[in-house]
Amino acid sequence: MTKQRRRVLAAAVVAAGAIPIGYGVLEATRPPSFEPSTSDGDLERGRIHTELYRGASVPDEVVVMALPNDCKSHLDLDIKWDKKKNKVEVHLKGKRALDPNPVQLRTEGVDYFPNAFWPEAKDVVNGRYLLWIITVPGLTSFYYDHLTLELLGTEYDFETPPEDAIEIRIPAFVAVPTDFIDVKPNGDVDFRHTFEYDGLVRGDLPQYSHFVASFVPQTLCKAHPYDYTQTSSRPYASPTLPASAALPFSEYLENGLIFDITVEPPEYHTFPPISTNVVTYS
Repeated sequence: MTKQRRRVLAAAVVAAGAIPIGYGVLEATRPPSFEPSTSDGDLERGRIHTELYRGASVPDEVVVMALPNDCKSHLDLDIKWDKKKNKVEVHLKGKRALDPNPVQLRTEGVDYFPNAFWPEAKDVVNGRYLLWIITVPGLTSFYYDHLTLELLGTEYDFETPPEDAIEIRIPAFVAVPTDFIDVKPNGDVDFRHTFEYDGLVRGDLPQYSHFVASFVPQTLCKAHPYDYTQTSSRPYASPTLPASAALPFSEYLENGLIFDITVEPPEYHTFPPISTNVVTYS
């Protein structure tokens, strides 16, 4: 990807309300010991180290739950990849970082808003955690009814575009999780997961890969064509795609990486599952 294309895509991501890269960082959550991310290598082989903090990126309608140690802990994330060996190795580690079997209760109209385009459980009791690998590979076609101006869905919801629909191309991200994170009774985390480089599939359900999501107006009546700050956007998630649609890790590297840890209910709310909008570290 050229530098110019990266700049254009980054600007489009912010304009369209997708999870921003390098935006929305809450500096107050970073302790003085914060260390910048480091990386080396290329698409064939390399490594990344980064620290994850509570609420580092908070898009629309996302709840950042309280965490142990007065929310002062962080997680160290190391990723190593080797295309020849067809491996992407993930190592997540931290002290007193996560509560085992977390509970997050939400109130409709306050911190939970039912959403047909991103169905999720209102409450999480006896929950579990997923680490998501996220990137923004490009634009997705969103379709709106030409009469009502209401959102109909995306190219992932229809085999062919709905008749007479208004099509708008909007940046969207793809997200694929590891398996569920093991948390020790004292809140310590020392978790490892390995993806296959040539196609990242869900760690918990390897018959599936990523889903596609963004934060968009659900009606064009509440969308400003030139000013996102005057647009009312909400989360959208596509159906989770099959393993045959899995993207190679090179796609994630080339388009920039985002990491997020979500809190999931003990049983899948939909199937195939997507994720909740309850998060911890990112």
